[in-house]
Amino acid sequence: MDRQALPALRHCYLCSGMTDEQILQFMDLAPGTIKLYEKGSLVFQQGDKPERLFVLIKGKACISRDTLAGKRLLIATIDRPGDVFGEVYLFIEEPYEVQAEAEERSVVLELPGTAFTAGTAAPAALGNLLKNNLLRVFAGKAYTLSNRVRVLGCGSIREKIAQYLLQRHSDGPGGVPSREQMAEYMNVARPSLSRELSRMQEEGIIELSGREITVKDQERLESYL
Repeated sequence: MDRQALPALRHCYLCSGMTDEQILQFMDLAPGTIKLYEKGSLVFQQGDKPERLFVLIKGKACISRDTLAGKRLLIATIDRPGDVFGEVYLFIEEPYEVQAEAEERSVVLELPGTAFTAGTAAPAALGNLLKNNLLRVFAGKAYTLSNRVRVLGCGSIREKIAQYLLQRHSDGPGGVPSREQMAEYMNVARPSLSRELSRMQEEGIIELSGREITVKDQERLESYL
């Protein structure tokens, strides 16, 4: 495997707690490939058979799902080097129900599924680390999904915005999504989202500056939960 993946793997949950020597050992045991995806190209699409686990090296990818009505629902944004994606379907051995699309020119490390599902001949210490780290990855995805469900379960757009902003505050700083991505995440129309954000700014609850949203009155924001 190309050693340019090493910096991203150092910050990847999959390799958490590993020394560089162990990461290099893992890279030798799991002969993955590094691929370049241009903006708009698909890493995988709905219906594909899962055969690989993906690690973002550079760039940004969007996980989404197309409904029967032709609407695209945003599931997650992959934007941190070392982020893992596509792993759930690999282990449940079901075709992808989502697709992964490069939102900008992106470099992705693709690891063969057999490295995780077919007893790779890894030393015990390395094998145990991999198992524990995979559990952490799954737990993190379950937590993220739980947050999304709480947002979608809100009754009004304002309640969804409040839930979303307070979740982002508790999770710490991160990439700021576009209004379109926010609307997709909340499953609301973008014009409706923009109007509600403007109203909340007029009421002094939040402040809008480009893509940045700053909470000005947290107590009032929390009142909508």
